[in-house]
Amino acid sequence: MCGIAGAWSASADPAILCRVRKMAEKLAHRGPDAIGIWVDDSAGMHALGHARLAIQDLTPSGAQPMVSAGGRFVIALNGEIYNHWELRDRLGGRRNWRGRSDTETLLECISEWGVRTTLNRVNGMFAFALWDRVTHRLTLARDRSGEKPLYWGMKDGVLIFASELGAILESGFGPFHIEPESVAALLNLGYIPDPLSILRNILKLEPGHVIEFRLDGGRIVGDKTAYWRFVDVLAAAVSSRTTQSDAEWEEEVETALERSVRLRLISDVPVGAFLSGGVDSALIVAMMAKVVDAPVRTFTVAMPAVWDESPRARRLAEYLGTDHTEIGISDQDCLEIIPKLPTIYTEPFGDSSQVPTYVVSAAARREVTVVLSGDGGDELFAGYHRHFQARRVWNGLSRLPRPVHRVLASMAGSNWGRRAIAAASVMASGGGVREGRMLRIQKAGRLVAARSVADLYLRLVTQWPMGQAPLAVGQNWTLALPGEIISLDGLDPVEQLMAFDICTSLPGDMLVKVDRAAMAHALEVRVPFLDHELVELAMRVPPSLKIQGGQGKVILRRILSRHAPPGWMEAPEAKRKTGFGIPLAAWLRNELREWAESLLTTDLLQSNPFLDERAVRARWKEFLEENISWEHPLWSVLMLQAWLQTHQRWLTIE
Repeated sequence: MCGIAGAWSASADPAILCRVRKMAEKLAHRGPDAIGIWVDDSAGMHALGHARLAIQDLTPSGAQPMVSAGGRFVIALNGEIYNHWELRDRLGGRRNWRGRSDTETLLECISEWGVRTTLNRVNGMFAFALWDRVTHRLTLARDRSGEKPLYWGMKDGVLIFASELGAILESGFGPFHIEPESVAALLNLGYIPDPLSILRNILKLEPGHVIEFRLDGGRIVGDKTAYWRFVDVLAAAVSSRTTQSDAEWEEEVETALERSVRLRLISDVPVGAFLSGGVDSALIVAMMAKVVDAPVRTFTVAMPAVWDESPRARRLAEYLGTDHTEIGISDQDCLEIIPKLPTIYTEPFGDSSQVPTYVVSAAARREVTVVLSGDGGDELFAGYHRHFQARRVWNGLSRLPRPVHRVLASMAGSNWGRRAIAAASVMASGGGVREGRMLRIQKAGRLVAARSVADLYLRLVTQWPMGQAPLAVGQNWTLALPGEIISLDGLDPVEQLMAFDICTSLPGDMLVKVDRAAMAHALEVRVPFLDHELVELAMRVPPSLKIQGGQGKVILRRILSRHAPPGWMEAPEAKRKTGFGIPLAAWLRNELREWAESLLTTDLLQSNPFLDERAVRARWKEFLEENISWEHPLWSVLMLQAWLQTHQRWLTIE
């Protein structure tokens, strides 16, 4: 795992080298072991930068940027190629390998087979930049699920790219402008979906894509194509449904998961695993314990009150015989991180679980350099509440006569209806978990207006009620969902929602959260559920083995029950998804109130041309005085404001 950066100017710009070095050094937290720079002035000025975290082959023979044995190709790679020993065998012949690194394997595969064939044969998580010294072409590529990030764009005729936006911001190529569409996306979703970034003309390369740049008439131009598309995987799965017993499905999924875990244990440094009280991480640890000889190193967060899953994780760790570390996280630990978030997530990011993820990553890095995580299990096997809400809600809505549905939708969408929903949520808040009840009522009011499964999904994932985000521009912005998924026949509503998640929130939110939090400590996180062969298998698993009786991940629960302590799967806490959250509402009303209000002053809000100052202040007042549950939508506003304050010297705000 590393950080990569680079720039290419069609002219002989002498500043390129210094700026790429600066970008690489800015990524040193991702790769603290070495900084490498490679320059070519045969076609304008081109430079590759690399910040190395040594995982496979710790010797200088694994240093990057790396030149191929024949001298034609130069690569800067961020990530891991898990099947690289298998690929070396497949290359055959007598080769004088310089070392044991997967980077060298990838280079020689490209030299032998070309980029596209190599990408189709690789199993890994990666983003790389490849320079062809013969054709003077630059290729950027990203892994199938989007585990590793890659930003790119043209600035004043120069192509620039990097693993993180912070490296581009501080590269010297600025100043940069804000993209209004991205602000609208952030406030509505809590993250900025691919291919957008917060900066105008700087994009994220989409998962499963490759883009090749060349000189054309003195200009750098690029052609982008997909080498792997999830929509094709989904269509193939729907068209080739197979009939087999539940036991056969369970055996097939467990075998595939065990193989994926085994591949992801390849390392020359210590490997461990995150372990919560949930199904996904527990299953990953169970597979690790099954295939390794020594005790697995596991790490669990012990958090205050209702968020603490450590006793449950401890019991599983004892049963599996892991070398277990329990990391106590206090409120104060989390609170101290919050002012640092704009420098950790150098693009504004509004998922508040970023905070405990950062803290647990710091603790794990003191013991290991690599961890396996259970991310992706929810998206592949229906683990989110919205997945089992969707079928129930949509089945109910679709049975309503159309005139009745239209009337309900009109009422819910009116100003009167929105205020009534808000008032009902406050009235229902007496006693119990106030925010939970309020959110359920507010969300129910939004869902009755849904006109399709895709519309229902948008209403489930949008933080503000439709049209109520406090934006000065882009008020009508909505997330663009893949049309091929919407039109695909034979999909259960739950499958459709999971597919939307895999294409949007998985790469845009979940994987971003983990990558930035972990790499801030030079900790590599590997995600076995996102092995592309396992993803393809998961899409063939019938919906009945994902959701039954209002509970998700049925097939994973059945597999885990064979590896967990007696009664562990039947405990009440096993049936609910706790998540990895923080008491955000309480903190914003108390410990974080002064910090929040310093970012929501009239002057600061009026200086932000993308926000409606009056609307923001009104929502903040409702949150404080009327107990309306705006904490998560407001968190995105606060993250935007904090990010602007931190990075304003690199920006032109207009």
